[in-house]
Amino acid sequence: MSLRGRLSPRLRVPFSTFALLLSGAIAPASLARVEITLDAETLNDFLSAVTAPRVILPLPSGKEIALELRDLHVNGFDPAAGSNGRGHVLTSVRVGIPALDLEFPLEPRLSLDVQEENGSKVCILRFEKVEVLLPVTGALDISALLPPYRVPAEAAWTMTMRQGDVQVKSRLVQTRMGADALRFGFDVEMTAKK
Repeated sequence: MSLRGRLSPRLRVPFSTFALLLSGAIAPASLARVEITLDAETLNDFLSAVTAPRVILPLPSGKEIALELRDLHVNGFDPAAGSNGRGHVLTSVRVGIPALDLEFPLEPRLSLDVQEENGSKVCILRFEKVEVLLPVTGALDISALLPPYRVPAEAAWTMTMRQGDVQVKSRLVQTRMGADALRFGFDVEMTAKK
């Protein structure tokens, strides 16, 4: 997935300080606050890469039916929605049921949640109420059957520099949804390895 400049981190420390840190010219341990903004177009790239094109739906009769998700698209953001106060991502998708020769457009919402798993934070985008009208069963909410999108939000890695290795750790400290984008705030700690 290429983000081609739409991923726009903003450093809250002067760039010269950040550059000196990376070159190993200042203290052996430093911290920077970084904000990353993801707009609708960037989320479209992400969702198209991770969306399962087909979901098998169990029916009350014990049979199964396949649903095809096509053209999932982020239309915008609703920062005031959601029970967790983090807002909803507004989407549109075409849902097809090949066995019944049906296809219809839906406008589901995705909620954003951040959970702690194994000592690290994970961002989870989950479908909220997604009702499909089936001729046999009537309205059926399939949101619980659609897989959530799970993205690790924290990481650690080593950068090899001219002066030696630097251990880098990112920690998610804030998520905010605005009318035009999702914003993630990270503390990035850099420590020279001995």
